Amino acid sequence: MNPALSVDASGWGGGTVNRVSVTGFERSTAAQYTAGSFASTAATDTGAIVEGLPFTVAVAVRSNVFPVHSGTIYIEWLTSGGSGFGYPSAPFTLTAGVVSRVSVTATAPSGAVACRGILDGINFSVTPADITAALIEQTSSLLDYFDGDSTSAIWDGVPGLSSSTLADVISGTAHLTLPALTVDLAGTAKDPGHLALTLPRLAMAATGRVTLRGTLAARLPALTADLSGQVLPPSGVTGRPPALLSSDSRPVADLAGSSEPLTILQGGEA
Repeated sequence: MNPALSVDASGWGGGTVNRVSVTGFERSTAAQYTAGSFASTAATDTGAIVEGLPFTVAVAVRSNVFPVHSGTIYIEWLTSGGSGFGYPSAPFTLTAGVVSRVSVTATAPSGAVACRGILDGINFSVTPADITAALIEQTSSLLDYFDGDSTSAIWDGVPGLSSSTLADVISGTAHLTLPALTVDLAGTAKDPGHLALTLPRLAMAATGRVTLRGTLAARLPALTADLSGQVLPPSGVTGRPPALLSSDSRPVADLAGSSEPLTILQGGEA
């Protein structure tokens, strides 16, 4: 397929044809016919046509001198051996000096594996014509022209000398409900810019030693003292030993004279 003669005029046939630069078309080069009464586009690749599906063939054409009142565009179906058959058609008219798109749509018959477009009814010797932007597409209606140089399209083979594929683009607003995300992080997270996140509460269990430096404001648990043993005053000391106080400042024992059994149980530590 050579849709717009951007490289050369290979595949185009019919009357006397030359590759020329043009303006007013979607592409800047065209096949200019100056003799003969019909023109044919380059054919599709073998296998591009599928039996039973609708195909539309279209070209952009301009008659340079006189109007055309009774032109006809055909689809020439091609067999695997390259023979043409079928020729479904549609009429068209042209205004002199005005670029027009003409097209025909038909269902591919049995045995068709490729096709080309043919224009008839123009006396090129009297009114030379420029033809380019051939589009052969699997569709039942005429769509916008594209080739591999169009936005969102690519050449399927050699640029300018092959078929093209146009990506489907869907416009609109998508409404999506995303599932909750679960993230396991291991390592160090850094925020070099501005990160706006709402994070869930984190629960952490730490085992080890906590060292505090500075002023410690803490409330210690009560200490219970139960002293077992003997308390002996130093030799030569007489008098009453002071009362032992528990952590709640109440006397635990009143020692006078002989020793009293005491036991210490410590329930807190600072």
